[in-house]
Amino acid sequence: MKILNLTLHKATQQQLDAGLVDLTGKHKVILDELLNFNYLPSTKDMMVRAYEISEIPDRLGYSLVMIGGAPFFMPYLEDALRSRVIVPLYSFSTRDSVEEKTQDGGTRKVSVFRHKGFIAAR
Repeated sequence: MKILNLTLHKATQQQLDAGLVDLTGKHKVILDELLNFNYLPSTKDMMVRAYEISEIPDRLGYSLVMIGGAPFFMPYLEDALRSRVIVPLYSFSTRDSVEEKTQDGGTRKVSVFRHKGFIAAR
């Protein structure tokens, strides 16, 4: 089962092992531009961007995608993907606290996210 990564972030090794595929090249550039909002978007702006993003997995032949990003935009993206019969998924991960030694002999706590699976959007 291959799942296309439609987020701004590269997949972790655990996600890659679970079937996630990162975008590359021109498709990644387009996705990054469409997912970044540098102004307050209108509803129409979000609908247009969601539609344009949904074209990427449709053209590449994916029926499963992982999405994530600005919460105000995800419902628009979910709807645009579903209109093309593409299933939007979210990554589920746990946050584990790990202690690391510092060079000065101290310790610091670091959060490590561990991918556990995918959850279908509503």
